[in-house]
Amino acid sequence: MRFWQISGLYTSLLLSLATLVSAVDIKGKIVDNEAMHIDLKSLSATRVVLDDGTYSGWVTRNGNFHIPHVPPGTYILTVLSPQHWFDQLRIDVLPSSDLPEVRPYLPGTPLYSSTAQHITLPYPLHLEPKRKLDFFVPQESFNALALLKSPMVIMMIITAGMALGVPYLMKNLDPETLKEINEQHQKIAQVQSSGLSGLMNVATSGLQEEERPASGGKPKGGKAVKRR
Repeated sequence: MRFWQISGLYTSLLLSLATLVSAVDIKGKIVDNEAMHIDLKSLSATRVVLDDGTYSGWVTRNGNFHIPHVPPGTYILTVLSPQHWFDQLRIDVLPSSDLPEVRPYLPGTPLYSSTAQHITLPYPLHLEPKRKLDFFVPQESFNALALLKSPMVIMMIITAGMALGVPYLMKNLDPETLKEINEQHQKIAQVQSSGLSGLMNVATSGLQEEERPASGGKPKGGKAVKRR
């Protein structure tokens, strides 16, 4: 029994040793470019990961990073930076080579793309930021033109214009036109008042009918019916 335990432990040690021998270290550097400047202090919060954190390494203040003991396989390298965005890369670690193969990778495309197979990038890696990440939107300043485009402001302006302009127009009208307008206003007022009074009369008559007692019962002065 002890023999099998020792042999199993020995086999596990050999496999672990073989994995360590075939594993490689992924090395590279984050470099600055002409389009944007990288703050060296912010690199302390930047991390380079393989396959969403299966293997990772921190970035030093001078931009260097190191991911140790990566076993053979295919990985996606991603730079996690709070201030900049980097392109993702495909890393192929081969058992027969001490250096990994680096290829470009576009998110959403097949990992083993036929187009990327023919394109290799230099190693050690030199990663440049592609754009700066902005998480804060500056507050907009006061804009009078945008205020005038508001529907509420437009309605207020039209109402104020009508309130100020109608009296001026009424003064400039000739007496006959002004008389016709007044007559039309009086007719409209009469129609509205008559309609309101009609509704009140209908409502009043309905209430009176409900208050009348229901007819029925024996009359007080009626004669009694004789029995045979």
